Amino acid sequence: MAGIAFAPGEHQIASAKFSPTLLLFWLRTELGVSSMRLVWTKVNTLLGVIPLGRGEESTPLANTASVSVDVRFKAVRFFLGLGFLIWSFWLFGDAFFRPVLLLFIGACLVLSSLPATLTVRNNGGGTQEIEVSILEKAKLEEFANQVKQQLFADHARLRHGEHMNVQNAQLYVQQAQLNAHLAQNQQPPTGAAQPTHPAPQPPQPTTPPAPPAPQPPQQQAPATPPAPEPPQAPTA
Repeated sequence: MAGIAFAPGEHQIASAKFSPTLLLFWLRTELGVSSMRLVWTKVNTLLGVIPLGRGEESTPLANTASVSVDVRFKAVRFFLGLGFLIWSFWLFGDAFFRPVLLLFIGACLVLSSLPATLTVRNNGGGTQEIEVSILEKAKLEEFANQVKQQLFADHARLRHGEHMNVQNAQLYVQQAQLNAHLAQNQQPPTGAAQPTHPAPQPPQPTTPPAPPAPQPPQQQAPATPPAPEPPQAPTA
């Protein structure tokens, strides 16, 4: 749609153009919704009568809580327009141009005091309002329904993604516990004899054995003669 440029990764879902007020019918307020955000360009006005340029705003669907369409009563515009109307009727007898101008301004204010409003509410509770002509309320409601369908699909996708993340985290914890249990079962019981393998020693240099030390000669004790036997007495 003219006036709104979507990013290359976005898919346009719906778009529509509206008149901001009954009087400023030649100006257009553009609204569009894509797969990622809600965007609009609206006409800024003073009291709904005097145009003051255009502005573009957008909000991501992930941060949008809801959209709604209702009819708002602008009391300031109504009573101000009513005052201009009474003033114009009071001046009709004296001049022509001034009462006609006042009548036109008063009618504009009164007609713009009852716009159809699209309210966009974000997750933080803040709201943004887009006003269009009361005659295009049905068209605005149709666009709001398309936005609601896209919001439901986006929120369902977010909930599914969060659910999958929770499941993946649970599976990761379970796998870690299983790995720890298997590692604990593979360890030998405490106190069991564990085969030890001595570390290989580096080869030692071989040296020839030293010759035995000479033994000192052993001295033998001199032999002692046997003692003489005593004489035996003669027998009778």
